[in-house]
Amino acid sequence: AHKELEYKQALLKKRQEIFDAVFDNVKKRLEEYTKTPEYETLLTKIVADFAKDYPYENSVICLREQDMAHAGAVKKAYGLSCEVRADKGMALGGVKIENKEHGIIDDESFEMRLRDQHQWFYTNSHLAIDVQ
Repeated sequence: AHKELEYKQALLKKRQEIFDAVFDNVKKRLEEYTKTPEYETLLTKIVADFAKDYPYENSVICLREQDMAHAGAVKKAYGLSCEVRADKGMALGGVKIENKEHGIIDDESFEMRLRDQHQWFYTNSHLAIDVQ
């Protein structure tokens, strides 16, 4: 029983190492992506889609500090009165849009998208370990 527990603990550790390596690689690739022209296209598409669904003035659009160079394009894509500001809590990229007056928040940050993928990965990676 003790050996079996050690084996399962080693498997759990290895699974976590694989998980960490996969998501570290994803973060590196996202960082590379944010340096491409396609990244600004993505930001402006997200914002334009939000404006179609929620055409409200005075929304606040948040980008990570490194992405403030895209603020003009993002503001133009929104097409309505808005404020674009840096969000120090965003490290990977993407965009967050908020309209307090209408109680709407849309978090399309890469952090949120990555978090959403964590559970999917655990469920679909076939790295499940029965620890009974």
